[in-house]
Amino acid sequence: MPVRVLERKFKYHELPILFNKIKYFIDRYSIKSLSKTALEALACGCKVVNYKGEIVEKLPNYHKPEFVAESYLRLIEES
Repeated sequence: MPVRVLERKFKYHELPILFNKIKYFIDRYSIKSLSKTALEALACGCKVVNYKGEIVEKLPNYHKPEFVAESYLRLIEES
């Protein structure tokens, strides 16, 4: 499979268009969680290669919109 590496010279609002054209996004950060850009790539249907070299294909449960919304509402109710 041919690999084409793109430099990060895209404007933020162009990223969803790019993510819809590519299959994989390499998350270059070596942290245990996924970067915001990696989460956005997953939301657009890309597969993400994480810091361990593993392929992530779905949003983690704690990042799914319904869970985030529930957590947000809980925080509002508690404050």
